[in-house]
Amino acid sequence: MHLQRAEDAVIPADIRRDSCLRRLIRLQGPDIIKIITGIRGCGKTYLLFTQFRNYLLCSGIDESRIIEMRFDDPRNERFRDPDVFCEYLESRMRAGGTYHILLDEVSQLGEFEAVLNGLLYGRNADVYVTGSFARHLTRDVATEFRGRGLEIHMSPLSFAEFAAVCDGSRYDAWEEYRISGGLPQAVLASGAEAREKVLEDLLRETYIPEIARRNGIWSRDALSDLLSVIARSAGKFTDPETLAGALLREKGRRLSVRSVIRYADSLEDAFIITKIGGYDTGLRRYAGSRFKYFFSDPGLLWAVRGFGEPDEMQVLEHVICNELLARGYETGACVPGQSEGECADGNEEEPAGTCFICESAPKRYYVRPVTSLPDSVARQREESYLLRIRDAFKKAIVTTDSLITSYTDSGVLVAGLFDFLKDEQSLDTL
Repeated sequence: MHLQRAEDAVIPADIRRDSCLRRLIRLQGPDIIKIITGIRGCGKTYLLFTQFRNYLLCSGIDESRIIEMRFDDPRNERFRDPDVFCEYLESRMRAGGTYHILLDEVSQLGEFEAVLNGLLYGRNADVYVTGSFARHLTRDVATEFRGRGLEIHMSPLSFAEFAAVCDGSRYDAWEEYRISGGLPQAVLASGAEAREKVLEDLLRETYIPEIARRNGIWSRDALSDLLSVIARSAGKFTDPETLAGALLREKGRRLSVRSVIRYADSLEDAFIITKIGGYDTGLRRYAGSRFKYFFSDPGLLWAVRGFGEPDEMQVLEHVICNELLARGYETGACVPGQSEGECADGNEEEPAGTCFICESAPKRYYVRPVTSLPDSVARQREESYLLRIRDAFKKAIVTTDSLITSYTDSGVLVAGLFDFLKDEQSLDTL
């Protein structure tokens, strides 16, 4: 794999985050603040300060019209004072015309909402900001600017992005990706031992301390223990009471249900985990308090679980869930309704695993990850599970088996994993 170091951002040189870059290009203009969010270390800085900046320069924008500030850089600490930063902006924006303002980790700027609001009123600032915590950006900006701030979420590298620059076959790429994931620092590391250290250090020295500090959590160990419990049950339906019980049983740590909710929300706000709701396929609505957690990157799941041999089904579900979310689908996990929860003969055991429902109005799809379809009995069982969802929307089985993508007689798509992952439009084009 060919890699480069771009100042303080480490990213594979040949990887282009074209989907996010295209959105930034489409949204250029002073009418709306572009908010790039994502887990720390996923490549937001590289996207904004290298790829997008290069696009602006190649489009004929004069360098003096591009104003950059990285608020997490200790050398820029004085600019975190809003008065100092505003004075700096005034000194740079003396001429007429539009200025392109690129701000990294903007939540470290004091009174950042007021500063950004002032830029909007100025009408000559095309503003782009990044942040690693959802609560400190999208919620505050949505309230403050009433629709004049738009989130562009950036995930770690997808499998397609990873495989595009990985030496060897796509099977070799999958063997590496399913363990190490797509965080650029882990991708850069050479060998399993180095990747383990990178991921462990990110958790222990970056994510956990920063989440605890920002959310007033006094015990980092309690936060780490809860994350470990979530990792064990990732991809399974759970609730705060169940997590609190597992925390006491597995770690000997007593935490109130209220604290479990607060700690888990803080992990979600930092994009470490994602909560998806349970969708009752009989009642055709989301099912109250039932939900599943998925990690935003398979490498982090592997690290939290202690670097043991990964559970193939768990990894597959995480990769597909993250892919659906990255494609912009509203995603949930199907809960069989009472009217359709029993198999045809009333005795057959319900297949294990997750069936995802993903929607982008007016379209809806059901996607069922399966590690293997060894025979016709297994295929029929999985097909039957999907057909008990009684609507006409497209249904798909995605498997790691090497097979030719095809449709069953009942109209269920059976797709190989690589065919599904290679194209963002695969649910429509396959």
